[in-house]
Amino acid sequence: GGSAVGADTIWHELIKARKEKPVIISMSGLAGSGGYWMALGGSKIIAQPQTLTGSIGVIAGKFSFEGLMKKLGINTERIVIGKEADAFTIYREFTPEEKKILKDQLQGIYQQFLQRVSSARNMSPEEVNRIGRGRVWTGNQAKSLNLIDDLGGLDAAIEAAKKMAGISLQQEVELVVWPKKRTFFDILMGKKTELSSFLAEIEVVSGFRRLIKSFSRPQTWALTPFWLY
Repeated sequence: GGSAVGADTIWHELIKARKEKPVIISMSGLAGSGGYWMALGGSKIIAQPQTLTGSIGVIAGKFSFEGLMKKLGINTERIVIGKEADAFTIYREFTPEEKKILKDQLQGIYQQFLQRVSSARNMSPEEVNRIGRGRVWTGNQAKSLNLIDDLGGLDAAIEAAKKMAGISLQQEVELVVWPKKRTFFDILMGKKTELSSFLAEIEVVSGFRRLIKSFSRPQTWALTPFWLY
């Protein structure tokens, strides 16, 4: 998952690509919420039986350090123009009015998500809502709920692409994989050392800092309700 705006942008690009060629979506371990939103732009969706997908829902929020700052005796001063101009500041909690405004905005985005699924999967918004509301499904469950088309891996997706493109199943095609595979030298140089482990820990901390920074901005997310590593 990820940014709702980002997911919808990729969805639009996939819709444009479908006008030129078939676009087959192949889901691996996880393709939920924003990942599923993007997948709706494909001509066909194929997932593994154990894929985690669905999670049709949206979320937004922020970190609030108001209580911590009070304990530390730290005060801040802000000058704002507009009642909700600093709604996403980390220095205070949302007011009841701001929570209502944000909830209304999220409801609008959720309805858009429902419409995307409804149109792509030939289901009514009410049917989508019954299996939506942020719930995560396995590939097997998603197939029975009509959220995907078929079960299988990348080979099944390539076969489906050949059929839709009118290419013989026996004909060999070039498979371009991104990102590019690492060479033996790359793997050799990437051998873990104390330094690389230390740098990896720094990257984790940096990632957490980016997460905090992201939630400090007025951003709407389409995320699965847990993280996988």
